[in-house]
Amino acid sequence: MYRPKWLASVGFEIHLQLVTRKKLFSGARRGVFEAPNTSIAPFDVSLPGSMPILNLEALNLAIRGVLALNCKVAPVCQFDRKHYFYPDLPAGYQITQQEVPLDTAKSIHTDNVSKVLLDFNRAGSPLLEVVTAPCIHDEVTAGSFLRKVQSIMRHARVSDAKMETGGMRCDVNVSIAPIISPSSESLKSAKVGLELPRTELKNLSSVRNVMNAIRFEVQRQISLAEKNETWTTETRGFDDKNGKTFSLREKSMSEDYLYMPETDVPPVTISKNYVKQISDEMGLLPDNLFTMLTSEPYFMSIRDARILLNLPYGYDYYSTVRDIISHQDGFSKEVVDESLRALPTWIITDLLGKLHEQEIEEDLFYVPPNQLADIVCFCSARKISRLTAKALINHLVVTPSEQSIANLIKELKLNFIQDSSTLDAQVGKILEASPKQVQEFLNGKQSLLKYFIGQVMRQLRGRGDPIEIEKLLKQRLGETIKK
Repeated sequence: MYRPKWLASVGFEIHLQLVTRKKLFSGARRGVFEAPNTSIAPFDVSLPGSMPILNLEALNLAIRGVLALNCKVAPVCQFDRKHYFYPDLPAGYQITQQEVPLDTAKSIHTDNVSKVLLDFNRAGSPLLEVVTAPCIHDEVTAGSFLRKVQSIMRHARVSDAKMETGGMRCDVNVSIAPIISPSSESLKSAKVGLELPRTELKNLSSVRNVMNAIRFEVQRQISLAEKNETWTTETRGFDDKNGKTFSLREKSMSEDYLYMPETDVPPVTISKNYVKQISDEMGLLPDNLFTMLTSEPYFMSIRDARILLNLPYGYDYYSTVRDIISHQDGFSKEVVDESLRALPTWIITDLLGKLHEQEIEEDLFYVPPNQLADIVCFCSARKISRLTAKALINHLVVTPSEQSIANLIKELKLNFIQDSSTLDAQVGKILEASPKQVQEFLNGKQSLLKYFIGQVMRQLRGRGDPIEIEKLLKQRLGETIKK
C-alpha cells in the first residue's frame, strides 16, 4: 500500500470586495469599470482638510459576511492606521483593521520605467478578509473551499466574489512537512515533522489557477526537499501559460507598519439587536437552498442543484424564471408543471452551454428571465420544437433582443408547420430516400423511428411537431408492413 512521505498544508488570505454603492470613507462611487480617476473624492487622494466618514452600508455588509460564514461578530468595530510609503498611497497610511486593508490605488506601469500612472478609482473600496489556518492538504479541497466561499458570499449579497474582475482575490500559503509515522486511517492524523519554509502565492486570477499553482508548488517543494536542497520563505507568482510558479521576492522579515489607532474614525459599538436585525434580513444560504431545491416541490437532481448554486446568482435567475412560469396565462396546469420540471435543464444545459460556447461570462441574466420562461412554456405546450427553442436561445445569446418570444418566432419564421399534408409529404420524401433504413426498421430495428423523426425535423428546420411526425411515420410504415 502506497503511503505518502510528505504532508502539504495550504492556508488562505481571501479579500472580498463588498458590493457597496460608495467607498468606505468617502462619498465617491465604488469605481470598477469607469475611466481612470473618474470615481474619486478629495479624501481618496488625501487632499488637505478632507476627512473620512464611515459608510454604514459597508459595515452592514461586513456583518452579513461574518454571519454567513458562521463567525462571531466583534462587539466593537475599530480602525487603525497602517503606515507604509508607496506611490499609490498618498497619505502614507491605510485606514484598516490591522491586517484587513482597504484597496489602495491601482499602479499602472508604462514602457517608460521612470513613469508610473495612478488610478484612484478603487482607492477606498472596502474589503472583507477571510483568513484560514493551514488546514487544507490538497488542491482539490482548496478549489472546493474557494467555490464554497464564493457561493456563500453571493447568496448573502456581500460580494460578487468574481476573481476575474477583482471581486475576490486570495493569497495562498503553501508548505510541506515530512510524515514521520503515517496513519492507516487518515493522512490528517499522521505525525509530521518540522514544517519547511512556506511560500506565499499571489496574483491568482481564478479558482483553476489557484488549484494549478498549489499543485505545482507542492511538487516543486517536494522535489527540492528530496534532493536535500533548501529554499527560503518567499512570495511567488504563477504563470498560467506554462503552469509554473516563479519567484517575486523574498520574505526575510516581517515589515513594521507602525500600527496606531485611527483618530478620525471613532470606534463603532455593534449591538446584539443590530446583529439580529441583519441576521433576520438575510435570505437562505447555499446549504439551506440545496436542501430546499432537492426536496418537494422542486425535486431537482443533486447535480443540477449543485451546479445552479455555484453559478453567479444562479438561484436568483432560476427562482425568477420559475415564478414567471408559475404565473403564466394561457397555458394549462400540465404545461406549467412540465415547464417547471424542465427548467433546470434549460438553464444548466442549454443557456449556460450557449454562454460558454460564445465565451460570454456566466451571467444568466444575459437572457432576460421572461424570455426564457416563454421559450420553455412554448416548447412544453408543443407550440415550438425543442430544436426551435434551442435556436431561440442561441439567437438571444448571439443577438440580444427586447422583443417578445412570440414576435421573434414570427419574425424568424420558427413557428410550427401545422398543415398535415405538408408534414406527410416531407415524411414520404424521407422514407423514400432511406430504403435501407426502412427495411431495417421493418426487420425489427424499432430504434430507427427516432432517426426518421430527426431527418424530418432537420429538413423542416425544427419547425415540425415531433408528435405529429411520429404519428405520420408510424402510419406510413404500418401501411408498408401491410403491403
